[in-house]
Amino acid sequence: MRRRSLYRNTLIMLLLLAGCRQPVAVRVSVDPRLPAQAGVRVAEVVRAVLDLPAGAVAVVPLQESLEPFPSKLEELQSMTPELQRRALREPWRHTLGILRTGQGLPLALVPELAPADRAAALMLPELAGLGLPAQASADGAGLVSDFPVAMLSWKAWTSQTPAEQRRLVLHELGHAAGLPHDQRPGNAMAPQPGVGEAWLDVRQRARLDGLLRDLYETTRKGQ
Repeated sequence: MRRRSLYRNTLIMLLLLAGCRQPVAVRVSVDPRLPAQAGVRVAEVVRAVLDLPAGAVAVVPLQESLEPFPSKLEELQSMTPELQRRALREPWRHTLGILRTGQGLPLALVPELAPADRAAALMLPELAGLGLPAQASADGAGLVSDFPVAMLSWKAWTSQTPAEQRRLVLHELGHAAGLPHDQRPGNAMAPQPGVGEAWLDVRQRARLDGLLRDLYETTRKGQ
């Protein structure tokens, strides 16, 4: 049974890697602490929500764990403000360095984004996801990316309903496309989830589709 499970996981990895040779719009980058099937489940939702063709969403197993917010609160309290900023920025830059290489918009899937014992939990409580357009700062935390990027917490994902998962994908990829928060009830860019199926208006959807189309065409031309 153990050998069969190992064979199945190896086969999944080979299939995922093979899929990365095709042009993609979204690249689900899976932290090595998570099973490959986690990325497959997220990719299925991404494809359905964005109505993307087969092969436009790739699942890529990472070789290195992502720790965008590793600093613990007690460690930061003993630091000067400048050292505190450095302690937050350097792991973030390292995370971006890992996600920079590859095709399409990186959608990183990690076990947790802001564990309760981390300082980030104070700035970004109950963080289920994170999305940043190029050259944007995350909620005043001083975290900047020079390319669009999104991240999801697998712990949060597994506690959500299918409708909440679809809303989370639209929300974070919407932020990566430069969409701000929107206070309209039920809108996918609302700061808090609403009741029922989330939606984007025509202008918002055009902004998101435009980013994904550009990324897909860029990678297709590079083949």
